[in-house]
Parts: sequence; C-alpha cells; structure tokens
Amino acid sequence: LDSDRASRGGDPVRVLIIHDRALVRDGLRLIFATDANLQLVAALASLSEVTADVTPDVVLLACGLDGNLAAEVAELQGKLPRAKIVLLDDVANDGRVVIALRTDARGYLTARQSGDDVISAVRRAAVGERVFTPEIAARLTV
Repeated sequence: LDSDRASRGGDPVRVLIIHDRALVRDGLRLIFATDANLQLVAALASLSEVTADVTPDVVLLACGLDGNLAAEVAELQGKLPRAKIVLLDDVANDGRVVIALRTDARGYLTARQSGDDVISAVRRAAVGERVFTPEIAARLTV
C-alpha cells in the first residue's frame, strides 16, 4: 500500500468519522471533501450507528463518547477489524494516549491540528503508520 495510492490510480482511502458533535463531523466532512484521495463513507454520532455495510480503511473516533475509551476502541475493533483507528480528542490527555497505545489504535490527534495535518494523519494511518500530534510524539520519544 502507498499513502498516495489514489493519485497513482488506486482507490481512495475510505474514512469513517464517529463523533458526537455535529459541528465537528460537518467540519471534517468539508476538510475531507478537499482531497480526492479520501472518501468519507459515513459520519456517525455514536458507535451504535456502525453497521456491517460501513467498510472504512480509517476511523476517526472521538475520545470518551461513553466514558470508557478502551471499551469503545475494543468494540470498534470487533465491528471493523480491518480498519485503522485514530483517536480524536479536544485536548491532549496522556491517559488517553496510553489507551491508544495499549489498544493498538493507530494514532491520537487533537482539535489543535489543522485540516492538512488531519488529512496527512489519515493517509499515514491507512498504510499502518502510527500518527500522533507533534506534542505527543515528542513526549513519546523522550
């Protein structure tokens, strides 16, 4: 797989957004619409809305929808075993970063990232790379 596969004639990266805030879902929808290499397959408000016909490559999952992030990630991994999960949080939270690492989520982003940063992270996660905000990545490598 190549993170720029669509530009070489491959299929776009299929993305699923799961976030309880409509404004965030709508904003991400607009951001992804600017990139022909990404295809938004759905933007859902909760994990309970995920169905078998949704087949994303990458899932952006809001942190703490139900209060138990590890359980949410495990549930999503059970429903979509091939999808790469990237956690999306309002602000950096070291405890949630640890959960991302322990659950094999592919990354952790915050609302501080630009649209271009999110697009890049989704592409990189799609090919199996781990993606973290620069501040988190710096802390992980110390």
